[in-house]
Amino acid sequence: VLEKMGMLPQPGEYFELGGWRIEVVDVDGRRIDKLLVRRKTA
Repeated sequence: VLEKMGMLPQPGEYFELGGWRIEVVDVDGRRIDKLLVRRKTA
């Protein structure tokens, strides 16, 4: 996630990769605690 976004993301930020949407849900300091991964809809 850090490599793809190029920074430490904030909750609510997302990116799309290979038909999937990856959203940052929870960050604790410099650690990503929770991601939400969903298949993109057409």
